[in-house]
Amino acid sequence: MSKVAVVTGANQGIGFGVVRRLCKEHPTWTVYGTSRSAANGEEARKKLEAEGLTAKYLEADLTKADTIVAMKEKLLKEHGGIDILVNNAGIAFKGAATDPYAVQAEVTLQTNVFGTHTVCEQLFPILRDGARVVILSSFMAMRALHKTKEISPSRYEVYIKNDPPMTIDAALNLMREFVSSVKAGDHAQKGWPDNSAYGTSKLANTVMARAYQQQFSSTPERDIVVNAADPGYVNTSMTSHSGNLSIDEGADTPYYLAVLPPNTPIKGQHVSKRCVVEWK
Repeated sequence: MSKVAVVTGANQGIGFGVVRRLCKEHPTWTVYGTSRSAANGEEARKKLEAEGLTAKYLEADLTKADTIVAMKEKLLKEHGGIDILVNNAGIAFKGAATDPYAVQAEVTLQTNVFGTHTVCEQLFPILRDGARVVILSSFMAMRALHKTKEISPSRYEVYIKNDPPMTIDAALNLMREFVSSVKAGDHAQKGWPDNSAYGTSKLANTVMARAYQQQFSSTPERDIVVNAADPGYVNTSMTSHSGNLSIDEGADTPYYLAVLPPNTPIKGQHVSKRCVVEWK
């Protein structure tokens, strides 16, 4: 069966690697990548074409909701729905960045958390039965979790026990609280890690995957699965090309989760190297 796949932030890096893998392994599928500019998307499309692969590119900026709405309308009009959504788009400030931490926190969360939520909010209604959703997390998510255990055991328990289950609204409100606390300058006193906006955003992505999966638990017959993927430390512009993995190696776990078979037991999990990572 031919499927429709969408990978955000796919004109370079891990997203480009995921698009390439999907095109190679499933040449009859319709694969879309997105980029913040049409020019970058066209350049990526041509690179794939030079490799004998066919992909389409759509313009989508996670900080501009109207571009996400336009993407949804195009996908709905041309295909009636989608089967795979890989939320890869994200940003990270460099270690040498001089921007105030309040700016780093707000900008990072705006794309990695709230922008990702906008994509899900728009595209979830057009997911077909059996759809697979992947949210790119990071090994930094688990580091942020361990740091939280040190400085805020009560919040750590909320993450770990998930009892009652944390809703997506609760997760987003928690991240709004983080940004507000950073702006107010009292985040450390309130038990938030210092100078780790990226790690906090990636922990949020993992929590979001779990919360989204819980939303679909009421309709198990639809077999829609959401997971968070840790791609590893990848050689991309985001890591200043210091990562030890190629983009194709980094794309492996996201790809694996994007094509999980029917009735998979892997749901709402944080996955690294194709293995579920235990929350602890």
